[in-house]
Amino acid sequence: MRMHAIALLISLIVGVFSITTEELDRLKDEDGIIAVTDANYAQISKGLEDYYNVLFITMRSTNDEGVALCKICLDFEDNYRNVVRLFQSQFPDKKVYFFSSDVQETRQIVRDMDLKNVPHAVVYPPKKDGEVYSWAKTPFYKYELVDKEVSNPLHFGSFLGKIMEVEITIPQEFDVQEFLTYFVICTAIFVVLKRVVLPIVGNKGLLFSIVLAFGILLPSIAGFKFTQINGIPFIARDGKGNIMFFSGGTGWQFGIEVVTVSAMYVAMSIVVTLLVYWKKLCKDNDNANVLGSLFCACLMFFFGSYYISCYKIKQPEYPFEF
Repeated sequence: MRMHAIALLISLIVGVFSITTEELDRLKDEDGIIAVTDANYAQISKGLEDYYNVLFITMRSTNDEGVALCKICLDFEDNYRNVVRLFQSQFPDKKVYFFSSDVQETRQIVRDMDLKNVPHAVVYPPKKDGEVYSWAKTPFYKYELVDKEVSNPLHFGSFLGKIMEVEITIPQEFDVQEFLTYFVICTAIFVVLKRVVLPIVGNKGLLFSIVLAFGILLPSIAGFKFTQINGIPFIARDGKGNIMFFSGGTGWQFGIEVVTVSAMYVAMSIVVTLLVYWKKLCKDNDNANVLGSLFCACLMFFFGSYYISCYKIKQPEYPFEF
């Protein structure tokens, strides 16, 4: 009888300090995010069985001039809300709750988690039956907030998707600046080919055959198929968000590395071809012949030196360089 009373008392205490899904649903804002405050922190931080908890800790305070004290916090919050809306619209049945906590309104979370700075974005795995669970002590997955990625929904969406084993579709907005950049570059290349290159080419069929052969050959010898089969991303970034143009070691390469290597092969092939045929092109002008040959030789030296320096990134013990 006494044990039954103790068990009943424990269940009542747990009921007082826990929270239900209905109560949490009522706390959601228009984006489906629950604001954590000192008033509800004790209950919310205990978690719910089988539910992921995604927590964004921020600071929205401003100085006397109205300037945000934590700009990266505001930048990421827009991204956070965008990804949360997309996640909930695409996976409405997924057991997950999204929270945001302003350290000015939740002093207890600062003390419990011993916070020294903001922002932080973490994902807590689902609470298991009978588990002692709290945000302060339960292990979590931490999202690394880097300046270059705070506004990138693909980066944060990919992080959430990997943990929760889903694939979030992030619609891409039309980037006018990027479109204009590619349009201008492609137009310039087309104009140069049409008005400069083609008029001096006698056998246009041969030229197009060479270009086609290079287009087929280079992706094969540069390792494009390797990256395609292994699902390697085109652009990889390091821990600081910087693009990694070359991978470490000769047994692995990124997608952008394939393009870079192909470009080096093409450049060196063009220079060698020019060296061979330059004398025929300038047979009536000795000065142009000499200067052109020297220029092509210097270019070949530069491209060869650059190629070796890139190779040493992948194999630092390579003994030869110039």
